[in-house]
Amino acid sequence: MTVLPGKKRRSFSARARRNDSGIKRFTRNILLAVNIFLVVLLLLAYLSIYVNPSTVAFPALFGLAYPYIAAANVAMVIIWILFRKWYVLISAIALAAGFGYIHNFIRFTNQGKEEHHDLKLMSYNIRLFNFYEASETNTHSKMLQLL
Repeated sequence: MTVLPGKKRRSFSARARRNDSGIKRFTRNILLAVNIFLVVLLLLAYLSIYVNPSTVAFPALFGLAYPYIAAANVAMVIIWILFRKWYVLISAIALAAGFGYIHNFIRFTNQGKEEHHDLKLMSYNIRLFNFYEASETNTHSKMLQLL
């Protein structure tokens, strides 16, 4: 076999590397599509704060899943850092854009004085104001005074 000057013979390993780059490209494209999908879900979760669930309930579901969606986006940031690709900016910018909203979904620590709000519940179980009991106490007026 003659080799023309200026042309190199490709070995089997060079062809294998070329095919391997196709697999890498396919994997990268799949990860990129998953990343964009997760960013869209994250943006819908951010939108859930502003949408009234009685009118449109769909974004509220993403608001409930916010911790999981945010964790998946953090995982995508780590994956893109390992691949050393600039695609890390897609998830990183989406996470940074919602940094102010994180306190609406997840409570970290209580800063400042903790306020205690007592909940008082009153039952209107008045037993007909003891109508069928022969008692001299005026239960009706006592109950109304309590209210």
